Amino acid sequence: MRHLQLAPNRLRFLIVVLLMVGIFFRFFNLDRKVYWHDETFTSLRISGYTANEAKQQIFNGRIINKESFAKFQSPNMEKGLRDTIISLEVDDPQHPPLYYILARLWVGIFGNSVTVIK
Repeated sequence: MRHLQLAPNRLRFLIVVLLMVGIFFRFFNLDRKVYWHDETFTSLRISGYTANEAKQQIFNGRIINKESFAKFQSPNMEKGLRDTIISLEVDDPQHPPLYYILARLWVGIFGNSVTVIK
């Protein structure tokens, strides 16, 4: 009878350990992880640029470097919340603007590092 009671406790302990390891690896080196498609477009939206503006400025016949992309991954002080909403209206009208407005405010408060965006 005692053997049956230990098995569920061991299983719970194993689940908790695996969960903790998973959480650790999710956040370990978060600042070095690569953006996924969703984070890239979220960054583009909160910067206030449309996809066409980004394409015109990046794909201009010159070598593309990381600084070319960095401009579109952080809020542009010359563009405001209105530009964020307009970029959604032009490129992705099916997306609700509240998420992107809150994301822009979040990045404005906490910075635009990969850790903050993810």
